[in-house]
Amino acid sequence: MRNILLASAILLVATLNLACKCGWNGNFLRVASNEDLVVKAKILGHARVHSDLDEKMTIEILTVFRGKEKRKKITVWGDDGKSCRPYVNIFKKGDIYYLGLHKEENEYEISVCGEYWLQVKNGKIKMSKNEEDEKAPAEMTTKAFDEMLKTEMGN
Repeated sequence: MRNILLASAILLVATLNLACKCGWNGNFLRVASNEDLVVKAKILGHARVHSDLDEKMTIEILTVFRGKEKRKKITVWGDDGKSCRPYVNIFKKGDIYYLGLHKEENEYEISVCGEYWLQVKNGKIKMSKNEEDEKAPAEMTTKAFDEMLKTEMGN
């Protein structure tokens, strides 16, 4: 019985150490300015790799605002159950998003430690707003946001 309790405790501690630990890094403009690739993209689909949940998605790049990427379709990794990334099933197939992505070898990943994505709805985006994030209005048309990103990202 003692061995079972000890093994259970070790497993619990190991699982807790694998969990995501991060704070809020800011709104989209703040976090995206530090990412390898900032794009407007269409979600093409999701895929499972190691588990019963979708761990990655394929996107079609519509516009690049920061970084260099020649491919029109790329893979973006989401959460695998222990990473600081969102579950990719929150990104609906066919929808358009602005994404701030970190490059990992030949693929990308997206963080959950800030506003690393904005969904386009009815030609507009809504961005988080707080005292530290004063660069932009909370809601903008995609046309105005595209212009702002071109200026902010310098691409």
